[in-house]
Amino acid sequence: MRRKDREVKDFSEIIDILSRSKVLHLALISDGKPYSVPVNFGYTVTEDNGAKKLSVFFHGAGEGKKLDAIKENPAVSFCAEACADVSGGANACDWTCYYESVIGFGTATILDDKQACANGLDAIMLHNGYKIPAGVKVIAYNAMYLAKTAVVKIDVSELTGKRHVKKQEENNMNAKKTADGFTIKYNELSANEFMFLWESVWGEPPSLEQTELAMKNTLFRVSIFDGQKIVAMARAIGDKGLCYYIKDVVVHPDYQGRGLGRTLICEILEYINNNGTEGTEIAVELCAMPDKIPFYEKFGFAANEAQRLRIMQKVAK
Repeated sequence: MRRKDREVKDFSEIIDILSRSKVLHLALISDGKPYSVPVNFGYTVTEDNGAKKLSVFFHGAGEGKKLDAIKENPAVSFCAEACADVSGGANACDWTCYYESVIGFGTATILDDKQACANGLDAIMLHNGYKIPAGVKVIAYNAMYLAKTAVVKIDVSELTGKRHVKKQEENNMNAKKTADGFTIKYNELSANEFMFLWESVWGEPPSLEQTELAMKNTLFRVSIFDGQKIVAMARAIGDKGLCYYIKDVVVHPDYQGRGLGRTLICEILEYINNNGTEGTEIAVELCAMPDKIPFYEKFGFAANEAQRLRIMQKVAK
């Protein structure tokens, strides 16, 4: 790698980047020519004689160009990226891209064992946000669909990571460390980060175009990171004078119960206090499921007699 200063060497950090990536760009040789195709994917990490081993899975129809290429030459490579963003100023040469990416090489095998196929599909489902229902131990697949589906496993032999993120000194005014090592960032929540956390709790996220527009027009965004991984977020919309509405308070399932939700609400309330008119009162509203109401009551929120009304307006072209 030419830019050693951007290399990610730690295996767990590389896996963290992969965990936040949604699309794998698969590179093959087809009929003697390069062939690249984006695929949905999943992965597993196992240990072999003390060494960690990465296996990547993707699936598709039981026949087609990808499978023909793999049968002809099972040597493959792939790349995936997370947190892609660009920024710059009036000078074109000041523009740059911020990203985290993974590149891997390995050998692809078309699985023929039913259990191995099911295990590969499990990895794909879980990576993409599927939550196994309570009391269920095994993900069930329709036998007819499974018979028509090809599952491919890539045994990864070489793996590299690369990262170009904004330097901490550039973000001193927009970030701070917590006592337990998390990083709180202000107004830097990207559309991709928002969609990642949304999907971790609520399933399929809104479109990238919608989310980018929402981030651009949100009054205040707060996000919490564990290293380079986003683990919590919330945002506030409003007019700064009369009312605010708190939206999208999300803590990744792996980090719930650690006080991050409280931190998010405290940060938003502090922002409101610091940006309102001294001596006045501002209405701060939110919507919560019944089981979450006791959490918000600790901050002074109280339900009223008004009923929440909503319409999902279709945007006509």
